[in-house]
Amino acid sequence: MVAKNTARAAPAATGHGPQVSDRAGSAISLSPSTPPKPLATASQQRTAYLLAELRCASLRAQLMQADINAIDLALRGSLITLEQAAELLHDCDVLRYIEPTPPTMTP
Repeated sequence: MVAKNTARAAPAATGHGPQVSDRAGSAISLSPSTPPKPLATASQQRTAYLLAELRCASLRAQLMQADINAIDLALRGSLITLEQAAELLHDCDVLRYIEPTPPTMTP
C-alpha cells in the first residue's frame, strides 16, 4: 500500500521541487520561500484564552437557564414539590439567584 503523503520526485524537465499529495489527491507545492506563521505573542495568547473562557461561560449560562426553565415547568405541572424544586435549584447552583422567601411587605 502506498502512502498518499509521501514525497515524489519531480520530473527532470520541470525543475520543480518535490510535491506532497493531500488527502483529496491534489498536489501541494512545498515552497522554501513561504515564511512560517509568526508565533503568537503572550498578549495574543491571553486574549485567545479569555475569549475561549467567555465562550464557555456563555454556554454554562445557557445550561443554567435551561435548568431553571425545566424546574419551572416541572413545578408548574405539579411534577415536583416546592422542596424538590429548591433542592434541584441548589444542585444546579442557581439558588443564589433566587430569594427563597418573598420579602415581607410593611404597610
